[in-house]
Amino acid sequence: MNVAKLNNRYTSILAKKTIWHYVSLYIGFTIGEMKEPEFKDFYNNTSIMVGPSVKLYRAARLSFGPAFLRSVSANPVMTSNKIVVGAFANISVDIDLLKTISSITSLLTK
Repeated sequence: MNVAKLNNRYTSILAKKTIWHYVSLYIGFTIGEMKEPEFKDFYNNTSIMVGPSVKLYRAARLSFGPAFLRSVSANPVMTSNKIVVGAFANISVDIDLLKTISSITSLLTK
């Protein structure tokens, strides 16, 4: 059995990336209260965001989609708040904390 042929065949399969290697589903929650008087958070000081996420670089992603909020009526008699959909855009960066922590601990333990 020729191991080199098997190795080349599997590496060529792994090298062919599809769109699913770059796109994923983003689900996020906001932290803190809304400062806008016309809107209120969806539930318990948080709002929900859902949408696709696209990998820009190895450690950076761009996400966008709908954010679910509640609208506050200007009429003080109406107490019900309608659920409204807003838009969001997000850029996230992955940070490798394990390498940083291990390098700091190795410096401290010398």
